[in-house]
Amino acid sequence: MAHEFERSDAPKPPTKPGTAKPEMLAVFDDDDAPSPVGASRPAYVGYHSPPKPAPVSKHDLLDAAKAATKDRGLNYGKPEANFERIAARWRVHLKNRFGVHLPIDGVSVAIMLGDMKTARLENAPSHLDSWVDLAGYAACGAEIAMAGV
Repeated sequence: MAHEFERSDAPKPPTKPGTAKPEMLAVFDDDDAPSPVGASRPAYVGYHSPPKPAPVSKHDLLDAAKAATKDRGLNYGKPEANFERIAARWRVHLKNRFGVHLPIDGVSVAIMLGDMKTARLENAPSHLDSWVDLAGYAACGAEIAMAGV
């Protein structure tokens, strides 16, 4: 997994043309793989664009989402129960904060969590974990919606 970080004591690089965001500080060893600062292998430090992520197929992504959703029940309970608990908390929050009652249900939670992942992907479209989570939320939402039909 590639790691990006910015040292607070490092001099700030110039920004990329047309952006206000500086390139991140990355440490690379001689095989161009990222290494943590202070690694025992020889490394050079400089400002670089992050390495390109490895390609992933749609089947690999769906397999990863399947694996991620498989054991979640051990920690969070069944998706329909977990998403209903989230919906109940969101309804209370919206009522207390804004004085409105909205009929949020487990399907709505799945959709809005998917929206959250989509918003994050707009910032970091190559962040594979967000794609995996998005597929997982879609699968959970479909399961909940189809159970209610």
